[in-house]
Amino acid sequence: FISGDIGMRRLEDLKTALEAERTKVGTNLKLPAGQPMGKGRITIYVFDKGFEHKEFARVAERRELANGINAHWMFNYIDAYGCVTATKGPATEYAALLDEVILGCYFDSTVEKLPRWFTVGTARNMAGKMHPQSPITKSWEDDVASAPSGLTPKSLMDSKNLDAGMSAISQAFVKDLMKSPQWAGLMGNLGKGANFD
Repeated sequence: FISGDIGMRRLEDLKTALEAERTKVGTNLKLPAGQPMGKGRITIYVFDKGFEHKEFARVAERRELANGINAHWMFNYIDAYGCVTATKGPATEYAALLDEVILGCYFDSTVEKLPRWFTVGTARNMAGKMHPQSPITKSWEDDVASAPSGLTPKSLMDSKNLDAGMSAISQAFVKDLMKSPQWAGLMGNLGKGANFD
């Protein structure tokens, strides 16, 4: 399900792009055709302006959305939703953002107590691989290059509300993990319901 204040034509284009991305994500995760993307349903809310996105988080989640975040997701053990701030370009321009949200909802709904840094880093890396030429992917890579260096590992591990800098560090850290020979085994175990330790 998708809802937003971006006009019917753009919303229909986004709905079409969302269905295509959901199929790509399922294929990338090697899920059987037709299998739901996690527990419950996923609703995507699309906002025309960043301040509307922040206000939604303030009212619905009772928290301040960190600066520099133009997509986020939540899973409440029943259903999941994702929020995206729309770009002015075509829906395909922010397919990487849609994939980040779909993947984030999937991981949060299928693996109990997955750390936020791991979910964000994995979702961004997988979405970036699916859309290497996307302006969104390029901006994530720029964020990694300019990420603050003073963060401690503990602050990253404990954070539940990652800002753009912490998201970039999560992305860089998980990118290194993905190069490890143990990565496939880790993802396989998580897919089977193993806890993240």
